[in-house]
Amino acid sequence: MKKLFLDDIRTIEMVYDKSLESEFDIVRTYEQFVDYITKNGLPEFISFDNDLGLNEHGEIALDGYAAAKWLVYESGLNLKNLAFKVHSANPVAAEQIKGLLNNYIKFLNQPEIHIFGNEFKSICRTILNEGRSIEEWKSIESDDQFQTEHYCGGFDGTEDEFTFSYYGNKGEEYWFQLSLSDIAEIMNGKLTEIELTKP
Repeated sequence: MKKLFLDDIRTIEMVYDKSLESEFDIVRTYEQFVDYITKNGLPEFISFDNDLGLNEHGEIALDGYAAAKWLVYESGLNLKNLAFKVHSANPVAAEQIKGLLNNYIKFLNQPEIHIFGNEFKSICRTILNEGRSIEEWKSIESDDQFQTEHYCGGFDGTEDEFTFSYYGNKGEEYWFQLSLSDIAEIMNGKLTEIELTKP
C-alpha cells in the first residue's frame, strides 16, 4: 500500500526527496483523508500537515489534528504499527498530533497482563500430578490436551514449554507459554501473572 501525504498546498518534494514522489498519494483536505483511508485501509505511512486552509464556505477547514483524532477515535482501525511524521510548520499543532498518536500507539502496545485464577490453577495441578519429565511430555505433545472454558493448550515439543490460548469474555484470543518450573511456581504462589500476546 502507498504512503499518504496530507497537505493543502505542499508537494512531496517540498518535504521529502523528489525520488519518493511515486510512493505517496496526496490528499488535500480532512474529508479526502477520511475518504481515502475508508476506501483503501490504513496506509503504511502518513505524513501530516496541520493547517489545511479554508473549506468551500471560506471557513477554516478541519485540520491535521482532526484527521489524527478521527484515526484514533472513529476509524476503528488497528493503529498499533502506524508509522507517521508531522511536517506541519505549526509547532503547537505538530506536538498535538504527535502526542495524540504516540500516546495512543503506546497504549495499544502495552502488554496485556493476565492474573492466574482457579481455572488455570486446576490445569497446572493436573500437569504436576502427571509427574512427567520434559522428555515424557515431548512424547505426548498436543496443542489441545488441556481445555477449559477460557483456556486451551498443551505441550509444545519445539519450545519445550506448555503453550496456551486464553479466550477472554468477549471471545478475544491471547497466547502465552510456560515452562514446567513456571507451572510449579504458579501452584506455590511465586508466579501470579503473565504477559499475554495477541496472535
